[in-house]
Amino acid sequence: MNQEIQKFIEKFNYIKQLGYIKSINDNNSGIGLTFEKMIGKTQDNFPLPDYKNMIEIKTKLAYSKMPIHLFSLSPDGIEFCETTRLLNKYGYHTLKYRNVKVLNSTVFANKKTKIGSEYYFSLKVDYLEGKIKLLVFDIKDRIIDDNTFWTFDKIEIALNRKLKYMALIQAWSTKRNGINYYKYYKYNIYKLSNTFNFINLINQEIISITFSIDIFTNYKKYGKIHDHGTTFDINKDYLEKLFIKII
Repeated sequence: MNQEIQKFIEKFNYIKQLGYIKSINDNNSGIGLTFEKMIGKTQDNFPLPDYKNMIEIKTKLAYSKMPIHLFSLSPDGIEFCETTRLLNKYGYHTLKYRNVKVLNSTVFANKKTKIGSEYYFSLKVDYLEGKIKLLVFDIKDRIIDDNTFWTFDKIEIALNRKLKYMALIQAWSTKRNGINYYKYYKYNIYKLSNTFNFINLINQEIISITFSIDIFTNYKKYGKIHDHGTTFDINKDYLEKLFIKII
């Protein structure tokens, strides 16, 4: 077994025996950030694996059905910031955000997802051009925009940089005096299979792409656009279609 993987397992077993650990914050990111702090990772925005630049860490509540965000990758298109163009053109207002547009949606290949009240998004895997294309349809089912895309090459770079090895950490949670605590009780470690398999899983509607653009709600930035990133996601039940389980 790889030496760094063995060290990671030893650190996990130490964290496990500590029982419930106080979260470092009171929002949904606490489960991951708390574990990363315990494992010795400092907070950063580098697109590299979390542990020793080798193992990407994904944390998940045991009972959660939410998909796993594999990595973030902004699309290319006809503008420098293509997601901003999509937001301005196809974003929508909500009851909560009446004065600005948001764009929060998970999109799959070969089926349409409604965006606001006027548009639909769908993904197309174009094997000839080597691209994942975003198709935009109007309410009459006509394609009105196919200018947004992710190249296979960029996807391969992101995969090999971020996900050669991945550790899925599962935890229980509890509250004490209104504060979250997490007990990390289980791990699995996976090795990435290959890029072509990843592309095929998009075509099979197993891997999706999620746009998550809303607004800041804190005092200093309230009302300003907050792009959480465009992520490639997968359900936990399908991990072994993308990865080889090591442990």
